[in-house]
Amino acid sequence: MPELIAIVGGSGAGKSFLANKLKQILPATVINLDNFYKDLSHILYCERQNFNFDDPAAIDWDEFISSINNIRDLKPVSLPVYNFKTHTRESQRLNLKPEPIVLIEGLWLIHREDLRKLFSFSIYVESSEELRLQRRIERDVNQRGRSVESVIQQFHNFVIPMHNKFVEPQKTFANFIINSPWTDAEFDALITMIKNILSR
Repeated sequence: MPELIAIVGGSGAGKSFLANKLKQILPATVINLDNFYKDLSHILYCERQNFNFDDPAAIDWDEFISSINNIRDLKPVSLPVYNFKTHTRESQRLNLKPEPIVLIEGLWLIHREDLRKLFSFSIYVESSEELRLQRRIERDVNQRGRSVESVIQQFHNFVIPMHNKFVEPQKTFANFIINSPWTDAEFDALITMIKNILSR
């Protein structure tokens, strides 16, 4: 059975960057919780733009948990693909072949007890609010066709309050907290802990 590792933290904290760095060193597959956002094709585009994507209710948790359980049972799994420009799901899906380690990164992976039970190990990525906003602007303007003004407005209206309510409290449950940017010593300590899990 693959070892499932959760990587959580605020929007723009560096979760994807950390997951990809770990994947370069470890036999790992990466899954992004963002792909499980609910499809919003049934509502007008202008309404989608005002949707609160920073509330855990925006995720299809039933499908996520079903997919994770299939991965744990070594069953074939087909993951949804989300389009962040249109806030809808793509027609094609992603067939996943799990490695010995499955790194799952997302905002709220351990905010509920039933979710925490899915993972062998969990990491919280800590980053300052200023740096997270800077990274959000760079990502959303360059990759998602957003304006700087809309990113800043969304960050203050939705991201910060939802971070304080749902994301930040997860530090209590994380097995390891790493700062972003991290030091070589922090990263090496994390690699050692994960390798110890593999060797159990």
